[in-house]
Amino acid sequence: MTNLLIVFWTVFWCSHYGVDPTLPLAVAHIESRSPGREFRIGLLAGKWYGPYNIHKDFKKRWPDIAAIEGNCRAGVRGLRGQDKMKVLKRYNPEATQAYLAAVMKAKNRYRRILK
Repeated sequence: MTNLLIVFWTVFWCSHYGVDPTLPLAVAHIESRSPGREFRIGLLAGKWYGPYNIHKDFKKRWPDIAAIEGNCRAGVRGLRGQDKMKVLKRYNPEATQAYLAAVMKAKNRYRRILK
């Protein structure tokens, strides 16, 4: 059920902000996955709210990032823009080539799923 809520809210906010949902879903997956789980929610590693791995300091600005809907909204807002690589590097300034490749691979997977 949690996975469906994440997909629902991500697609909803993507529609609202004019974003292709495949990139945000891929980022949420890569940022929060664990063995056997597509997404994780809630407080991760004590300072990040999943599934979009938004740092707890942003809770002052967006108090609802601990909830799935608010986390998806903030994640999608952070992934707006035309140049996908520039958007990813802005979203995750510490992104490695391996991270970028994993996100793009997941993006292609979500493109097939959402057809």
